[in-house]
Amino acid sequence: MNKLRRIAWLIPGILSVMMVTAQKSPHGKEFKISCDKCHTADSWTAMRDTLGFDHDVSRFPLEGQHQVIDCRQCHTTLEFNKAETNCASCHIDVHEQSVGQDCARCHDSQSWLVNNIADIHRQAAFPLSGAHATANCTDCHKSETALRFSPMSHDCVSCHLDEYAATTNPEHSKAGFSTNCVECHRSDAFSWDAEGINHDFFPLTRGHDIQDCSRCHTGADYTKISPACITCHENDYVVTTNPNHQLAGIQSTCVDCHTTE
Repeated sequence: MNKLRRIAWLIPGILSVMMVTAQKSPHGKEFKISCDKCHTADSWTAMRDTLGFDHDVSRFPLEGQHQVIDCRQCHTTLEFNKAETNCASCHIDVHEQSVGQDCARCHDSQSWLVNNIADIHRQAAFPLSGAHATANCTDCHKSETALRFSPMSHDCVSCHLDEYAATTNPEHSKAGFSTNCVECHRSDAFSWDAEGINHDFFPLTRGHDIQDCSRCHTGADYTKISPACITCHENDYVVTTNPNHQLAGIQSTCVDCHTTE
């Protein structure tokens, strides 16, 4: 009986000690992991070679380089639950807030190297094709540092105003050409010459597939040329004798009888 009384007397004391110990846990009251998952019985400073805590059950599963770094690089205090999960809490923003704070848009946990530049640009509504796909980032993103990518205009002229002003054949500014380059030039082209001209408004197929623009565009203002066949083929119409188009009263709309074959 006396033994039972002694045990009964000890229980509140033991519970009290346990409560005090729990309250004084350096990891905070929210941390519920058993001590022996990380510590040994030798002392609190003696740690197991392999920690038993499964980080996958946390708000931040460890992947890539996060698996091999020292816990203390992210957990700067012993209250582990207070560690932030956003990239900026651990990583200095070398881009100076020019591309937002979500590193995962461009980087992954394996490396800081960027391998999805094309995808990033498609998301930004400016696909990289043609000469744009081979240009250096700094050719377009001009800023104080090579790592700052400030938002920029998608308008062609924001990068190509110098080419527009310097072009003399034809002289774009004098002819009043649009500064929206894609109205005439293909965005997937690698040069400004005829190969890169977007002529969808008058398809250059078969017999019209010529590289010498001046054969049709005889003046400096390319916008004033008429798409009517007779504009370029009047001489062909006049000299044709078999049959004689003029005497036979054949219409000058060549497409009534002819194709670009």
